[in-house]
Amino acid sequence: QKIIDYDSSDKVNIFYKDETPMWLDKSTRVSLKLRFELELKNGAHITVLWYDGVAYTMPIEEALNLLEELEAYAIQCYDTTQTHIYNVNQINSLEELNSYDYTSNYPEVLHF
Repeated sequence: QKIIDYDSSDKVNIFYKDETPMWLDKSTRVSLKLRFELELKNGAHITVLWYDGVAYTMPIEEALNLLEELEAYAIQCYDTTQTHIYNVNQINSLEELNSYDYTSNYPEVLHF
């Protein structure tokens, strides 16, 4: 449970836009990607990413790149979490279990 809690925490589920900490869950990332692609298809070049009532205006290509990098980060975090779960399930001693570092090997937090 500690692994899952850590994976769900703002130590993992975070990125920075300028200096603002943010997180976009999977469904929001998918929805925004569809929005940005549609705007681009319809001839727009600038979009707005809303977060906590603040508008972040940026070129659509930049917004799509942000989402792509964020998705890659989320996949790496998922794989790391699953690896930790697997590793813990292979441990046979309480001593090994207590010394296992389930916070290791996560990718570096993204800054945009």
